[in-house]
Amino acid sequence: MRVNADKSSFFWVNTIKAGVTKTVESMDATKDKVAAGVKYSSQAQTALQHIIESIENLYSDIHQIASAIEEMNATTEEITKDINHISDVTKDNLSSSEDISRTASGLAGLASNLKNVVQSFKI
Repeated sequence: MRVNADKSSFFWVNTIKAGVTKTVESMDATKDKVAAGVKYSSQAQTALQHIIESIENLYSDIHQIASAIEEMNATTEEITKDINHISDVTKDNLSSSEDISRTASGLAGLASNLKNVVQSFKI
């Protein structure tokens, strides 16, 4: 019976040893997977940091573009005011030119009359 007990003990020891070996192998595989997960998490964190930096840069660019557009709008308003002022001055000049033309025509008529009057006096 001792042989049977030894065989039985040997069987159980080998079975337990095989189970422990599988458990150790499983734990090693799990450790490797956890290490890979940590590595991927670190890479994901780095990628997210780059994304955040890119978004911040994009926000800064958008802010600069918005500021430039506001400046352009202000400049456009000033140019529009200046053009309207030039238009008003041009209209005033046209009106003044028409007045000068009428006055010159009137003076030409007076000069013609004066010439006729002076010619009527014979010396």
